[in-house]
Amino acid sequence: MAFLASGNPAVLCHLNLSAFSRPGNYRYTVHDVPVDVCTHVVFPLHALDDWFDDMLNYDAYQRAQHPTLYGSMEYLKKRKAMQVLVYVDAENDGHGRRHLLDWIASDMSSDQLSMVFARNLVKWLLSNHLHGIVIEGMFPVPEPDRAVMIRLLKKMHTLFKQANLILVAVMEENSELTHRKAFGQRLKPFVDFLVIRNRKEHAALFNQVLEGLPDSSATTDVIPPASVSLKAVRQAILSGLPPRQLLVSLEMDTATLRVEANKTLPGHEGPLTGTPGLLAYFEVCALFKDNTWTNANLTELGNPVALKEDEAVSYESVDSVRQKAAIVRNYTLGGIMLWDVTSDDYRAVCGEANPLSTAVGAVIAGA
Repeated sequence: MAFLASGNPAVLCHLNLSAFSRPGNYRYTVHDVPVDVCTHVVFPLHALDDWFDDMLNYDAYQRAQHPTLYGSMEYLKKRKAMQVLVYVDAENDGHGRRHLLDWIASDMSSDQLSMVFARNLVKWLLSNHLHGIVIEGMFPVPEPDRAVMIRLLKKMHTLFKQANLILVAVMEENSELTHRKAFGQRLKPFVDFLVIRNRKEHAALFNQVLEGLPDSSATTDVIPPASVSLKAVRQAILSGLPPRQLLVSLEMDTATLRVEANKTLPGHEGPLTGTPGLLAYFEVCALFKDNTWTNANLTELGNPVALKEDEAVSYESVDSVRQKAAIVRNYTLGGIMLWDVTSDDYRAVCGEANPLSTAVGAVIAGA
């Protein structure tokens, strides 16, 4: 907990596990992590399908199962003195929130079962020499599940504090909970950081730029990455959450769309990331080298948008991430979470390596 006591802004760098299996020279390694920028490195646990079962049935005498890329975690901890956290999507993973809630609710002594899960989680983290966990999807949940989840969070916080582990919760900006009065006041005793994530902020921006595409009657169902929402920051603080416990989100993935027959469809599929409608930043900057794309105006705290024929790309630039990182300093926030740094230009295809991460780090450091 020494870092938390320091009061310095945190920069949590989320990694995409699939980047470690990219072909050829683009295979991501621990040497590509921008360790001069990140205060914490966050490894997802998506590949550990039975992790929730392990936490529910963990035996103190059994050997702790190592998470995926455990060797990389050990390198960052021992050779780079990095704090390493793991990330769990409790809502969308196959063995996620519903599985956990059903298990706890199956017994009348849910308080005891919550303690069992929290205790086993702490044992697993300590056995793997990890510094904490980032959990998305614990909230919001409907009643009566909400009461169960709150009890679980309280148990986790108590044991995490005793073990000097970091507990980070992630919530969607437009979730029901964030609109509840005093939600920050109620949540602040039980988490070290709250990350407010918004993946839909650019939908309106895409609707605006569609006017610059050949078929302006189209409407968009494509959900692009988020920008930082000042409204969300202010709302969280006004709800009673101390600014030092709030982390803003910055999504480095790039959204693309194309217009066809009055509909918007996912755009470019990256040669390395291979997901229609999403590109890594290093794919976008390479795409722009042909000089046939034109840029739309940059909205306040939004992303620049590039246009070409029937396609639009909403992406981050060095200037846009500087604006968003400045919010941390202007509001004296706890820091920022970067989703994810494996999308940055870590092979220096378009200039210096990791330009987006470096720009964020410079602003956070006050440069």
